[in-house]
Amino acid sequence: DGKRVPEITSMKIETNVANRFATTVVTSKVKNFDVEAQEVTFSVVLPETAYISGFVMEIDDEKYEAYVQKKEEARKTYDNAVASGISAGHVGYNARDSNRFTVSVNIEPE
Repeated sequence: DGKRVPEITSMKIETNVANRFATTVVTSKVKNFDVEAQEVTFSVVLPETAYISGFVMEIDDEKYEAYVQKKEEARKTYDNAVASGISAGHVGYNARDSNRFTVSVNIEPE
C-alpha cells in the first residue's frame, strides 16, 4: 500500500529513587514520514504497586499534558482526533490485567 511506517527515532528511560519511591520517565520520539496521520501503539506492563501519574505529548516544541476523562468520553475524544488526522494520545488499561496499559498516539506527518 506504499505507507511508510512511523519510526521510533529515540527512546530514553530515566529513574530517580528517593524515600522508597521510584519515579520513572519514559521518553520516546516517533516520526511519521508518511503523507497521512498514523497511529502508533505502545504496550506497557507495570509492576504490581506502580501506577501512571502523567502523560505529556510534545509536538513542534509545544507540550500537551493529558487530563483524565471517563473511559467512553476519552475514547470518543481520541477517535475524533484520529478521524480528523490530528495528533492525539490515549492511555488505557485492560480491566482483566490492570498492570497492562496501552498508549496509543496518532501522529501527524512530518
